[in-house]
Amino acid sequence: EIGEAIVHLLALALDKFADFSSRLTTWHPTRGVVGHTFQRHDFSFKATHAEMAACVAGSGLAWAIECVAEAWQKLAKLPRANGARPVCITYGDAANLLHLDDGSVTAVVVDPPYADNVQYGELADFFYVWLKRTQGHRRPEWFSTYLCNREEEEAVVNLARHRENGILPAAEARKRAHAFYERRMAEVFREAHRVLRDDGVLTVMFTHKQQSAWEALFRSLIGSGFTVTATWPVQTESQHSLHQARKNAAQSTVILAARKQLPGAGVGYFNHQMTDEIRQVARDTAARLQEEGLNPVDQLVGTFGPAMEVFTRYDEVRADTGEPVSVAQAIQVAADAVAEWRVERLASRGVKGVDPESRFALLCWDVLGAAEFRFNEAMLLGRAVGMDVASLVEAGLLARTGDKVRLLSARERRRDEP
Repeated sequence: EIGEAIVHLLALALDKFADFSSRLTTWHPTRGVVGHTFQRHDFSFKATHAEMAACVAGSGLAWAIECVAEAWQKLAKLPRANGARPVCITYGDAANLLHLDDGSVTAVVVDPPYADNVQYGELADFFYVWLKRTQGHRRPEWFSTYLCNREEEEAVVNLARHRENGILPAAEARKRAHAFYERRMAEVFREAHRVLRDDGVLTVMFTHKQQSAWEALFRSLIGSGFTVTATWPVQTESQHSLHQARKNAAQSTVILAARKQLPGAGVGYFNHQMTDEIRQVARDTAARLQEEGLNPVDQLVGTFGPAMEVFTRYDEVRADTGEPVSVAQAIQVAADAVAEWRVERLASRGVKGVDPESRFALLCWDVLGAAEFRFNEAMLLGRAVGMDVASLVEAGLLARTGDKVRLLSARERRRDEP
């Protein structure tokens, strides 16, 4: 057992060393040393030069082993700490908590899958095969399958599982995958609603910069009988993370606190009073998050929660005409308010007379800080200035390739003829 523990410890150290050394450098003939990072969530093996010496005393693999051993020691002390009590850990479907009675839980804390951000089941295969070889004899029931058990119940957006062996078009598969994800999330939240006490709190951690992912999350929460009561972004993603570095990505996890919707909340109307309140809370939140050092993307997504605090005060929200108002409309009001706030900051004398195309370009550099970005980001900023991506492409400001959008330079925008 000691020998197996040492092997496991070395495996952890090697994994940590691989994580560190995978931030690679290459030589460019004109720019000198250039840093590179993997653009993936996995650790694919590549023959490249590492940044650190692997065998120098006090660094390299020795450093990695020392870090893992120190963390191991601290973890081993936790069960012996004053006030430590036994806990019950169960394995199963989060949407089926039959071992818990109705209204028996004080708090539910979840860190759910972020839509299509990570395919956990597929990535787990990388570690599963090694754990099965080293620890499978201890818990054979945990490793009874050839690979991880990836049934259709995993709450992720995975197009491959809805393509029907490639027969279904990608657009339809994407639609089904998102609908499946939202349905599974709602099932989990309904079960959390059942087991929570009336004064209980549901805490949800979520990190995603696509507006559609937030809409799915909020629809699932509201449809399960919850109202958002507090939000707070916490910086959790390292700037040197393998899948975050050199990207304009959300680096904060937004913590949402939700409680059971009180009966008789009534109908709210999506009139000027509600939209003005959403705009104001969005602007105030963005300003506060900027002072606290969060990046522009986090400032934007960090306003979605406060907007939902206003929107979810009621059993349902309707327009003046009586039609139901979607979560997407409320989030868009918040996004527009943040965009307006950023443009106003850029032009201290106001933005009257600045054409929509120029406003879009200003937002791209201020919010995204890049000339190339994802289509979803271009669509979000385009809405803020009243233009869609197609019109911006037609105007000669953007070039689109797949899900990537590029802001054309002045040289590329120049035309020989009107």
